[in-house]
Order: sequence, then structure tokens, then C-alpha cells
Amino acid sequence: MAATTARARYLTLAFALSLAFAFLPGVANPAAEAQESEAVFSVDPSTERIWAHNYTPDSSATVTINGAAVPGSPFATDEWGNFDVTFDPGELDIVAGDYVVVADAATSRDHTVTALTLGGVDVDTNEVWGTAAAGTPVRVDLNWGGGAGRTVTADGSGSWLTDFDVVGEDGGTHDLMPGDEGHATQCDGDGDCTEMYWRIANPTFSVAVDHGSIWANDFTPSGSITITIDSSEIGTWPTDEWGNFDSNHHGLTFEFGVGSTIDVFDSVTLKSHTVTNLAITSVDEANNTVYGTADDGDDIGVWVHDHEPFASLNVTAVGGVWTADFLVPSLGHHVFILHQDAANHRVGMDPSPSV
Repeated sequence: MAATTARARYLTLAFALSLAFAFLPGVANPAAEAQESEAVFSVDPSTERIWAHNYTPDSSATVTINGAAVPGSPFATDEWGNFDVTFDPGELDIVAGDYVVVADAATSRDHTVTALTLGGVDVDTNEVWGTAAAGTPVRVDLNWGGGAGRTVTADGSGSWLTDFDVVGEDGGTHDLMPGDEGHATQCDGDGDCTEMYWRIANPTFSVAVDHGSIWANDFTPSGSITITIDSSEIGTWPTDEWGNFDSNHHGLTFEFGVGSTIDVFDSVTLKSHTVTNLAITSVDEANNTVYGTADDGDDIGVWVHDHEPFASLNVTAVGGVWTADFLVPSLGHHVFILHQDAANHRVGMDPSPSV
């Protein structure tokens, strides 16, 4: 069993999504009576994940499936009464029809896992599809969809499909893009849900000229990437379970400079970036100012690591130079700068940690 903290960058506010039916006119409203203060939980059988909200804070909750405690139960709740756990498929396989009970000393909630599945997402046709029990409603939401959520009904064969080009009952449409994510959900009458997460991959990579480092994100999970520099193949390395790669974790230092063309590709995607003319020329600690150079008109992001609250500035190179003035103490902080091209590839500089 592994907690889902590492997956948090891809998962957002499942509780809000589980209550989304409450806003659907003319549709059976499975969460209408569930208030924000009431305990609810959701199950994703595709990832063996169970997450709960609004149970007793700083306590624990038990989880049983078909009357048997799941591995690791009970689970500690945080200060808001929430917990979130993902199981290894080898120790728990959640399937349609499973009867799940999540309970603490004050509350017991139950949900029978539905036959909901997610078949796929097509960024070109703006469609999301899957299967469910024939005739049952499926709520499909974007995490940042601007009112494009909608409910569809599985047809007689159990297939469902939604086209985000078509206006949904929430009044919006959406042009699906790499990086978009959302959920397909079926909730019972009191707001506990079977939910499937979906996301459109958005492979990108970043390079640091002064470190010789390359970071790649969102390529094929548990696959591999190949890196070429100026058309010369450098090597192939594995990606982690989220499709990420960090050269520093492999003890690698690459040789490239301004003008170098770097390609990163897997079996699905090829991304290319030409290293830009970005540099830090000095850091003035007394005046909280960072100075650098870049091509005229380039937009630069500058921020301070290890500082709370997070400090960042966006500046533009004028006449080949840029200045970022931070009104924050800089002693002991890293300063990192970044230039991002139209394809979301980045080149960064990181001066001495003593800055």
C-alpha cells in the first residue's frame, strides 16, 4: 500500500467533483442531500484508490470491502477528517459490485462500486468515453473546465460518450488540450461515488545549462526516453511511474550550450528544444536584485527557492538584459531563472547555493 501524496499534482478536489450532481437540473441528484460537513468517500477501481472527506478530524477510519478489512485499515485522518490511500493491485483488487464501508466512531457510510469504466480521451475530437450499466447516468467533469461539465447516459449496450464541442447542461464547451484532466463519476443517493480519473498527457522537458541537467515530465509512465543533443544520440533511460525523468537521479551531466538542439522522445512523443541565450550575470543581495542576459524580448521567470511565501517575478529582457528586484531577504536562498518557449520547454540557470 502506498499513500497518494506523490500523485497529488495530478489529483484535485475529488470531494467537489463527487458532489457535482447537486448542480444538474432535471437529473437524478445523488448528492443533493449531502452537505459539505457530511462525511463522504469515493472509490476508483482502476487505480485501487479510496479517499474520504469530513470524517472525525485527527482520528482514524476503518475500510471494509465485502465485510473484510482492507490491508492497512484503519487509516489516520488529517486535521480536516480526510484520508487518501492507494493500494498495490497485488494486495487489493477493487471491482464492480464490491460493497465498501468507510466508518469511524461517529459515522458509517457505504457504497457499492458501479460498473463505470473509462475507455479513453481524444484530444483531437474532444471526446471522452467509457462504459457503465445500461441506462445509468455518468457525470463527466473537467478539473478546470469553466462550466463544461455534463451528464451523459450509458446506452443499451452500456457505452457512454461525451463530446466537449457540444454545449453541456452546465452551459459550456471545452477544447481539450494536453494537460487537461478530469473525472467520470457515478454517485449513489447520499453522495458516495465510484470515480475514474482521466488526464491528457503533456510531455515537456527542461534543461539547465550551467548544471548540464535535463528533466523530463509526463512522458510514457514506466517507459523510457531517449535523448539526443545536436542529432547525436546520448542514451536511453527509464521513466518513473508518472513518466518523469531526472538526470540528477542517475548521476548524469550532459554537455550542451546556447544554440544546442535537444530532443527527448519516447515511443509516442518527440519533443525538441533549442537552448536559449539565458544567463545570470550577478546577484545583488543588498538590493534584493538579480541581473541577467537573454535575447531581446524574451520573457523570463525568476523565483526564490526555499522562501515562504513563494517569491517569483516575471520580467522581459530589454536590449539583451533583464533585472529582477526581490523585496525579500535572500541570504541562504537559491535563485533560479527560467525561460519558457512556446512548446513549454524551459532553460534555466541556478547560481551558487550560497546566494
